[in-house]
Amino acid sequence: MESTMEETVKKTDINAAHVLGTVHEKPILRFTPSDLPVTRFELVTTTPRQQDNGETQFEVVRHYVVVFGPLAMWVSDEVSAGDRLDVGGQMKTSFLYRDNAGPRFITDVIADVVEKVEG
Repeated sequence: MESTMEETVKKTDINAAHVLGTVHEKPILRFTPSDLPVTRFELVTTTPRQQDNGETQFEVVRHYVVVFGPLAMWVSDEVSAGDRLDVGGQMKTSFLYRDNAGPRFITDVIADVVEKVEG
């Protein structure tokens, strides 16, 4: 039985991330064993939250971003701490286990778009 376009759309999952924030520290460039460039950095966002007493507090969230290939080289060369970036890509969660720290899950934005933003 063929499905209609509407049924297909209802079943389609979307994994999309879009983050606009400030680079926390200089991005770190590394290479895979096959010599593929990989750059990792933290992008910080702040969201104002109105408290019950009327005061505004800011929620700070760190987003871990990973970039591959030529874009990774550009990020490594052109991006510095304090730069504002617009990042687009997909979310990916990995499981890490370290003897001294135990199990840990980490969610990264695997970016395919990184643009500098003025201001």
